[in-house]
Amino acid sequence: GWQLPTKENTKDMEFQNQSAEVEEFLEEADIFKILEKIPEKYRKLCLVSAYTGFRLGDACNLKKADINLNKGWIKIIQRKTGHKVKVPIHPKLKTVLDSIPTPIHGSQRIFPNCEPKAISTAFRRACKRAGKIGFHFHDLRHFCGSHLINNGVALKTVSKFLGHRRVQTTEIYTHINDENLEEAGEAF
Repeated sequence: GWQLPTKENTKDMEFQNQSAEVEEFLEEADIFKILEKIPEKYRKLCLVSAYTGFRLGDACNLKKADINLNKGWIKIIQRKTGHKVKVPIHPKLKTVLDSIPTPIHGSQRIFPNCEPKAISTAFRRACKRAGKIGFHFHDLRHFCGSHLINNGVALKTVSKFLGHRRVQTTEIYTHINDENLEEAGEAF
C-alpha cells in the first residue's frame, strides 16, 4: 500500500541539499596535508589540478601534445564546456610536470591509468584522514581560483584562467581568506 508522496504531502518539506555560503576552503598547506594521505599514484594528478584549476576529467585526459614546456603553456579544450583554456606553466607546475614520465606519442595521456571514480574516492578519504571533512576533488579547482584571488590576481584574469565565460561563475570559485579581509579592514 506504499505510494510516492504527492505535491500536497510535500508542500511543507524542507530540502536539505540547498546551496550555502562555503565557510571553509582549502589553502596550499591543506593540499600538502591531504597529499600525504593520498596514494602516491594520485599525488601528481592532484597537484596538476590544483595548479591549473582543471576539473578531474580534464586533468585525467591531459596529453603530452597539450603541454608546451618551451613556451610555458598548457592548452586544452574543456570537456564540460568545450571552451578553450590556456594556462601558463608557473615554476611549481613545471616542477610537477617535469617529474611525470611523458609518453612517447603526443596523443597519449600523461596519466594513462586515470580512473576518475577511484581518484575521487581516494581524495575524499585522504581529506578525511587529514582532518578536512567534506571536501572533494573539485575543491582543488576552488583552491586554484581562491589562491589566485588571495594573491592579488584580478577576478577577470582568474575567470579566464579557469575557463569561465562569465565572471559571475568565477565568483563561486573564489573564497577570500581572513588575512585579505583584515587588510581590507585596515584600508579604513
